[in-house]
Amino acid sequence: AGSVLVRRLETAYGNDVANWRAAPPSPAWSTGTAGFADWVAVQSLPAGLDGPDDDPDGDDLPNLVEYALGTLPLVAGPGPAPRVSPFGDRVELEVPLALGLEDLEIGVLGSVGLAADGWTPIAGAVRVPRAGGQMLRLGVTSDAGQGFFRLTFRRR
Repeated sequence: AGSVLVRRLETAYGNDVANWRAAPPSPAWSTGTAGFADWVAVQSLPAGLDGPDDDPDGDDLPNLVEYALGTLPLVAGPGPAPRVSPFGDRVELEVPLALGLEDLEIGVLGSVGLAADGWTPIAGAVRVPRAGGQMLRLGVTSDAGQGFFRLTFRRR
């Protein structure tokens, strides 16, 4: 596999040649890997910045999250945007994920506020296939009027 083209600035025009650069492919989306350790090796992460909690590109997405979302750990940028859709007293959360991830446990926490001690696990999230990856999907019924979600990622 060769290099892929990635935008230098996501908000700049796609037809500007200077806005593109070569980067290693993200195997989580394309070629697949045997797990996080294999993904780290393929990404050629710098020594000392190859752990699950490290963030070599400084975009506030640690390596384990980059692995789960299928983003490039050496290219700073936001991850794919989750979608939250309200349906009356029900809310559906959808988060795009990379292919595979059998070595990863993904959890969803919920809270009616942002206090550190107010988060509780929410059961029922399922992974469903989608083009180029998979989607984490969860439906929640609540009468609280507001709510917040937090994702957790843990290696098995």
